[in-house]
Amino acid sequence: MDRLDQEIERMKNASVALIAAFDQNCGSWTDTCATPYSTELDENNATYAELTQKRTVVQAELVNTKAALAAFNQ
Repeated sequence: MDRLDQEIERMKNASVALIAAFDQNCGSWTDTCATPYSTELDENNATYAELTQKRTVVQAELVNTKAALAAFNQ
């Protein structure tokens, strides 16, 4: 879980840095210079969404495992 959280944080920070670089180098998201920034940001967003979905699944599995363990120990 910690590794997922770290990777999610890394992706978030990478996107923030990417947007900051875009702000310094381009004027608008419709400018041609925005294309590489937009492409990379789309990739980051897809990865971020995938990681958060995985974290949700892991959290649900953890809750289910803890419930099963509690029921077993009763």
